[in-house]
Amino acid sequence: MMTIRIETYSMTGASRGKPDLEMKTAEGTTLKGLLVQLAGAHGPDPGEALIDRTTGKIKPHYLVLINGRRISQSENADKLLADGDVISIIRPFSGG
Repeated sequence: MMTIRIETYSMTGASRGKPDLEMKTAEGTTLKGLLVQLAGAHGPDPGEALIDRTTGKIKPHYLVLINGRRISQSENADKLLADGDVISIIRPFSGG
């Protein structure tokens, strides 16, 4: 079993009053698998909001980092996670 910390910024978590959380997940879990698990445990947002149902990839307007390293479109949601990883989910701000 692995422990993964999730940091959320903007509407993905702060609006629900839960900006950070830790989740237990099985060895060999991918980023997509963790987001699906997150959606199941905490409601559809952010898991549903982050994954494009058609492509199965993280929506391009989200910035996702693992241990401070941006996940590229080629790696995307299929990236394998490791115990102690920190996932940061950032939705760009807009407006004026």
